[in-house]
Amino acid sequence: MKTSVGTSTGAVGGTLPGAAAGTATGTAGGTVPGAPSGGPAGTGEAGAVHAAPPRTSRPAPAETVDSPRIVALAASVAGGRDAAVREFWAETEGQGTPLVEPIPWDPEHRAVTFLWRGTEDTRRVLLLVNGLVDRSHLVGSLMRRIHGTDVWHLTYRLRSDHRGSYAIAPDTGGGRIRTAAAPEDGPADDFQARLLPLLAEAGPDPLNPRTVPGRRQGAGSSVFELPDAPPQPWRPCSLL
Repeated sequence: MKTSVGTSTGAVGGTLPGAAAGTATGTAGGTVPGAPSGGPAGTGEAGAVHAAPPRTSRPAPAETVDSPRIVALAASVAGGRDAAVREFWAETEGQGTPLVEPIPWDPEHRAVTFLWRGTEDTRRVLLLVNGLVDRSHLVGSLMRRIHGTDVWHLTYRLRSDHRGSYAIAPDTGGGRIRTAAAPEDGPADDFQARLLPLLAEAGPDPLNPRTVPGRRQGAGSSVFELPDAPPQPWRPCSLL
């Protein structure tokens, strides 16, 4: 089991294209204390208090692990088995995404692999998992690619009762998204700024039929739940 530290190497047999080195701290300042109540001594009048709302803490860096299925696929590709990727996508389309695998030494968690099938124009893919993505450090949410294939992936270690939503934003270099410059051409902050426009382009996972509509007629997002997630008998039929 490994923890992602925002490095530029891929998790399994792949690379993290266009990633800036560095770590995500996942920390944030504390709350802003309110001013003390009460007016000047002896007046008996209470002064108005306008305390600022507490700041929202950034999410802790999500822990990543190796997916056994992705490890096996990378090994097959490295060994020159040309049919391995085609068989992998056929299997994935049949069972849907994300890919959920047990962690033998950790029965209370699962290895959850989010996938994207790229094209020759795909330069990077941003995964936005609700509650896990740190929007101030988007490089930590970039998918890895198995070298020489169209398989983009990112695997998180999640509790077996996890339920959540996510969206995916591929960067193909077209439209109004311009992230052509590589991060080594400038500071990490510049690369973060070039990734930000991808947030507006994120949409549901085409390999996951379970979706929820977006706000203000947005593209929406995909939902997933792990085996031990508590039942939700009230949920819409479209999510069943």
